Amino acid sequence: MSGKRLTQHTEMGDSDHHFPAAVSPERWREAQQWELAFWNRQNLPSPFWKRLIRPLLVVRGLRAQVSKTTYDDRNEWWRKQFDNYSFLPPSSDNVCELGCGPYTNMRLILEGMQARHVHCSDPLARSYMNYPNAWLGAAARAARVCVDYHPAEECPYASDYFDLVVMINVLDHVRDARRCLEHAIRITRTGGLLLFGQDLTLATDEQPGNPGHPFILNHQQLEPVLLSRFKPVLKRIVPRAEVSEPEMHYGALVFAGRKLSADHL
Repeated sequence: MSGKRLTQHTEMGDSDHHFPAAVSPERWREAQQWELAFWNRQNLPSPFWKRLIRPLLVVRGLRAQVSKTTYDDRNEWWRKQFDNYSFLPPSSDNVCELGCGPYTNMRLILEGMQARHVHCSDPLARSYMNYPNAWLGAAARAARVCVDYHPAEECPYASDYFDLVVMINVLDHVRDARRCLEHAIRITRTGGLLLFGQDLTLATDEQPGNPGHPFILNHQQLEPVLLSRFKPVLKRIVPRAEVSEPEMHYGALVFAGRKLSADHL
């Protein structure tokens, strides 16, 4: 299930000037370390002493204080926002998810779609592959998916290659949000679909001390870029009252679009 690779970088153009500047490599590494530590706590075995006291906590009625692993990263929530992916074709040749995380949105997409070649990309994928209950490792071991470990800023796939590209809640975690979105657009073939989702944040929204999110993004930065390259199939902003952390986000952008040919730009 090999995909064509290319390292050439192309510019998005003038429409990216509203994006915040890229963060330093050090700031991005801090975010990646935070992200990995968070998922390790959810997925790796607890220390021996915690396993010993767990039965005592249950007996004393303190079970609610014992953390539970849900084995999902709001992927089910995003599926609902994308109308359960009902608009996707029943089959496809080449599909890719950038910034897939340990559980991936692709696992839910593939419940309703057949795909010949499936690629999942995430700079932390080597660690995620070791999680016993995460979809990514199980799918890779079963040869259902090819896994790539590049940051989205260094996306190695060929231009105009994938029938479907998925990027959901990725851009607030990266080093250069503009360039990551640029690569997602670049590798989507003309006529292919991009599924893009992103929590939306204003500077006035509460920002807890969370080093895992170097960027905050709003729809006025994102929509012009997407609409300049894609014909919308689905586009809406989920209101604040319906997002999972309304104190932090004023909404969520849900966008599915078909890539326009150069003649239509």
